[in-house]
Amino acid sequence: MKKTIRLFTLVTIILFSSCEKGNTLLKGTGTLKNLTGFDGCGWVIQFDQSGTTKTLEPTNLSDFNVILDEGKKVDFFYYKTTSPSICMVGDVIKLTSLTNN
Repeated sequence: MKKTIRLFTLVTIILFSSCEKGNTLLKGTGTLKNLTGFDGCGWVIQFDQSGTTKTLEPTNLSDFNVILDEGKKVDFFYYKTTSPSICMVGDVIKLTSLTNN
């Protein structure tokens, strides 16, 4: 019975840890931009990455207590997602932290 419980625990750990592969926590500092006038768009975050301006589309921006102002600087941590974008201006992400810069 103990071997069965150990085997079940091991298999469960392997399965759940394999689901997290590719979900690397990333950090950024960027600027809020309001694209709500465009079809399917809302607030996005723009930042420079290696000399190129990159746009991120957060799916959970309303989860954070930050006043949304055009041009406001923010620091954030995020995961890239595989969710499709309706706005199609950048990568769709899920924020884990968002603070004023």
